[in-house]
Order: sequence, then structure tokens, then C-alpha cells
Amino acid sequence: MEVQVRNNNVEKALRQLKRKIKKSGLLIELKERQYYQKPSHIKREAKKLAKKKYKKDVELVRDDDVLDTWFSSGLWAFATLGWPKKNEYLKKFYPTSVLVTGFDIIFFWVARMMMFGMEFLNKEPFKDIYVHALVRDEKGQKMSKSKGNVIDPLVLIEKYSADALRFTLLSMASPGRDVKLSEDRVKGYRNFLNKLWNANNFLSMNKCDFKKSKKSPKINLNINKWIISELNQTTQKVEKNIKEYRFDEAARNIYQFVWHSYCDWYLELSKTILNSKDKKSINEVKLTTSYVFKEILVLLHPFIAFITEELWLKNKLDKLNSSYLMHTNWTLNKIKSDKNIKEVQKIICLLYTSPSPRD
Repeated sequence: MEVQVRNNNVEKALRQLKRKIKKSGLLIELKERQYYQKPSHIKREAKKLAKKKYKKDVELVRDDDVLDTWFSSGLWAFATLGWPKKNEYLKKFYPTSVLVTGFDIIFFWVARMMMFGMEFLNKEPFKDIYVHALVRDEKGQKMSKSKGNVIDPLVLIEKYSADALRFTLLSMASPGRDVKLSEDRVKGYRNFLNKLWNANNFLSMNKCDFKKSKKSPKINLNINKWIISELNQTTQKVEKNIKEYRFDEAARNIYQFVWHSYCDWYLELSKTILNSKDKKSINEVKLTTSYVFKEILVLLHPFIAFITEELWLKNKLDKLNSSYLMHTNWTLNKIKSDKNIKEVQKIICLLYTSPSPRD
């Protein structure tokens, strides 16, 4: 049996878990009595408690229609699929690929699902266990009503949108670290959504056409070669990050590309071409701008689903309900080496490090 836990903080717990699980049986070897007791012990203790309460011996009857909470939870991975019947759902969805859970129920729930799956179906129910962080307040304290430091997610969603809160949590989901959430962080990522919306307005204002944005356009201008190269690099990074469950790195990479590479540099530098009289170059920039923005929507959709869907429909990329954003895969292209791309990078680096006129 091989199961991977995706969190640096639980490596020790995983080693303990492997020692405590016996592949051939259903016994989890825990010393604490509350985790495992023989039925005879439970009955004997129950009689003692009843006698103490009623001051006499009491006949106790066990309800035959009660299933222990954690025992039934251990069956969850396959009982929900119709087990013990062998049907198409069980065949298709068991085992699954990943379980997302919290650290505090690894021994209560995760271990039981693994043991029961091996016992009854001879297969572990999942290959990966992603242990997510605990969301704390901005000072790192656990949220408590008595402390008055509870952050209501519904209030944040109402003020800044679900996308802003979602992207904030993803960007802070570093392995081995809890999330220190504050309203200012959510507000900052709300600004990122505004940046994306304004970029779309820029494309609309310059009549950039999305009808030919399915494939990467033929390009000759150095600035277009550079942004396509940046897009390809970012796509490969995000793909790798997601496969490794590094959602924080994936969010950071796509954020850097959209805000800085695309909006701050590419769109700004493309204005000189769009305001020129070179029709061929103008057309190339418009096609490239549209193509890259469409790919940005695809890349960002798993992170911020609502605004990307809104922009997808706004630009009529759904093609009359025949091309849904949720079904669209991002394009993985090979990164091509080109000296002209390096020249653009040098210019950007020079502009970035040059002092402003006010300095």
C-alpha cells in the first residue's frame, strides 16, 4: 500500500500512521481507551454508570440500529457508491485520486478509510492525502468568538467577492504553514480582479477580436514573441505547481504574469503600436493580445471561477454554448529560444531599473 501525504508538517504523523495500521485487519493500535475499546469493556462500564445513577442494577439494551460515527465514516469512501453491491459507480469512482482533509482527523477518519478499503475491497481508497492549513487571524491566533477575532467569510465575500477570498486563501496555502488571514489581504487580491477587468476593457476599446484566438497567431514582432514566451513559461510552471499540490506557487506565478508581464509591460508597450499607422503590426498585436488574454482566463479559471466565466461570456468565447470555459484546457507549448526575446527582456530590465524623472 502506497499513500502520499502532501504536507511537510505531517511526515511524522504519517510514519506513526503506517506503524499503527495493520494491512491484514481492522485493528488500529491506539493506547487511548476512547479510540478503541472491546464491546465487553463498554458494556461493563455502562452498567457501572447506570448503577451509580439509579442506585441499583439496571438492565441495559443495546440499540441494534446505531453505527459508531467514526466507524461509519470509515466506510464512506465506498459505502456511498452502493457497496456491498458491485455496480458501475463503485467500479468507476473507487479508488479515487486524492483526499483533502485537516490534520486533526488523520487518525479518526483517514486511517479508518484506508483500513476498511484494504479489508473489504483490497484497494486503498486514495493515492494522495492533501492536508490543508488552518485559517487563523492576522496575528496567527486561532479564531474564537470569545476573543472576538472571528473573520466571517460571508462578510468578506459580500465586500470583496468570492473570487478575491478564494484567491487569497490559495495564494497563502503554503505547506507546513497556517493561513494568517486579514481583510487587507483580501482587499489586495480584489484589486487584482479589477486589474483583469480593466485589461479586458482595454482590449474591447481597441477592438481586439477573439474570433481567431483559438490558436497562437503567426508573429514577427519581438514584443509579441516575448509575451508568448512568457505565457508558455507560466503555463508550464502552473501545470507543475498544481500537480505538486503547490497551489500557492501556482497562484503566485499566474499573478506575476497577469499583473506584471501582461498588464504592466505588454499592454503598455503595445500602445505605441496600436496608435501607429502600421496596419500589419496593429493586426498582429490585436490577435496576440486576444489570444494571450483568452489563455489567461483559462489559466485563472480554477482559481477565480466567477470573474473568468463572466469575461468568457462577455467576449462570446462560449460560441453559443458549444465551448464552455470549465471544459477548456490551457495550451502547453514548447518554450522556444530566440535572441529577440532576450532583447525585449533587456529593455524591460533597463526601464525597470532606470530612475524616474522625479528622482
